[in-house]
Amino acid sequence: SFYFLADSAFGESNRARKQLQRLKAEGYEGAGMFWLPDYPNLSGKSYTQVYAATFDDRASCAIWLKRYGRENPDAYCALASTDANLSPNPLTAREALGNSTQESPNPDVPDDRPSPEQAIRSYYETLNGDRYRTAWGMLSKSLQRNRDLHPNGYSDYSTWWDSVDFVEIEQISPMEVDRDSARVGTQLKYHMKTGNISPLSLQIELVWDDRGDRWLYNGAQVD
Repeated sequence: SFYFLADSAFGESNRARKQLQRLKAEGYEGAGMFWLPDYPNLSGKSYTQVYAATFDDRASCAIWLKRYGRENPDAYCALASTDANLSPNPLTAREALGNSTQESPNPDVPDDRPSPEQAIRSYYETLNGDRYRTAWGMLSKSLQRNRDLHPNGYSDYSTWWDSVDFVEIEQISPMEVDRDSARVGTQLKYHMKTGNISPLSLQIELVWDDRGDRWLYNGAQVD
């Protein structure tokens, strides 16, 4: 028996495999999938369940769910067991976020904000999905206007990212977070369409956008 952080379930196994690959690329090294009927205490439906991580206890899963559920509101924790008499004891993202009593590490930062780590995962997920125009909108205005990086604006940005197959996130470590900005250390691997793989350690700077209620990518420095 184990608790799992459910991401999504699919009737088609190839779609489940693609979702699992996406989670792995985003840095969820413990992600996996299983056939729901293999665990009779669950729904028994003929679906492949994709999960972001597994845990020995419900409390540990709930901690992850509080963060994961901000960007994935359909996520939940549940017990998978071969004992059909055991309850799956599910916990939804809404319940986990509503029951959160943890204090913010910085009292000036509201608890209900998405985390900088999730903002970075979301940015690279968008790029990995070839949604370059959407990713461009996740940059700060000052970064969009940086002619040293992309003299022709979005055209240069999209052309460069089109040369990247996908970005694999190995590690994300918050360094500084306050009300208006954040700095996050990352370990990344750029998988290029040429077949080359380029490891990169970046300190990513984010700024808070009050109007959009989100973090924006504002630049990065190579460690």
